Amino acid sequence: MKTRLAGPITLPLLTLLAAGRSWAGTGGEPSLSPVGRVQDLGFRASSAAGDWSAFAGFDALVFSPDGSWLGWIATMDGNQGGAIVTETWGIVWRIGTGKVLRLKNASGTLAFAPDGSRVAAGLFAREAAEWELKSGRRLKVGKRGGGQPVVGYTAAGQKVILPTKGLWISGVAGDGSVAAWVMEKGPRTVNWVRTATGERKSVDLEPGDKSSLGSVALSQDGTCLAVQDGSNVHVVDTRDGKVRQKLSFPDGASSVALSARGGVVAVGREQGGILVRDMRTGGQAQAAGKGGIVRHVAFDPGTTRVAAAVIPEPEMQGGDAEGQVFLWKVQARDSACGGSDAK
Repeated sequence: MKTRLAGPITLPLLTLLAAGRSWAGTGGEPSLSPVGRVQDLGFRASSAAGDWSAFAGFDALVFSPDGSWLGWIATMDGNQGGAIVTETWGIVWRIGTGKVLRLKNASGTLAFAPDGSRVAAGLFAREAAEWELKSGRRLKVGKRGGGQPVVGYTAAGQKVILPTKGLWISGVAGDGSVAAWVMEKGPRTVNWVRTATGERKSVDLEPGDKSSLGSVALSQDGTCLAVQDGSNVHVVDTRDGKVRQKLSFPDGASSVALSARGGVVAVGREQGGILVRDMRTGGQAQAAGKGGIVRHVAFDPGTTRVAAAVIPEPEMQGGDAEGQVFLWKVQARDSACGGSDAK
């Protein structure tokens, strides 16, 4: 199945979301204001010759270290000769402009270099590649055995490729200092490694509970780790392995993100909205959704914006249903992991 790009995509400054879709907190609580819908996927798979295609999901959503780029990986499934085939694309958008780079076959994780000059992503067949943001040129491919790789960068700009055989979910800190993952055969144990030293740690969340965890997020500075567990979020300090907070979201959660230092958490909702909570004060703000499931959420490095990648509800998938990325401005006071520097 061939992928047809939707022609030159113009991304004007974002189309404002409908009024009434966001709420602001009061006093010192967080607040959200809509910026708009970034775009749909930026590509469609052809449906010629009886083949069908459907949007399958997002694999990543991440801001660049300076907050000027937003990148995500999207997946399409199709039927070719009775066989199900999958195509993946990385989409990297220069925020506020019409510049879009498309990274063919990018899959799994996506990371920006600290100086903002390059972006790396996993590929199928146990490989990872880098692209130059200025030109869009693919630079090189690296290989690591053991499954689709997790990629990131160290503070010095060196690309990190971690093997992920048996991986369930994973995440990489914005500065590349820490990578975390959950293995398929140990779904309640969260593991992380400091990329500069190779030091590894792990924590078992509620031993005896056999249910699977949902998503993993790291703060920009790598000191804080959040794990989404159904309607709960566990917040772990990566420096000592202690659980700082266990947060409950009665209306459910489908994804999680942490602010730069780890004091503010955002959760995606199965109804397409997001909720932002200040873990120091307990104050929160939310934005209602239009439908669909928020598969990924991400803060920019300054904790001034939050993005959400929304997949269509199952009955909407197929035909013209496509994933969407939304962007909100956020006002919140960041603090240390789990709000632990409260006075």
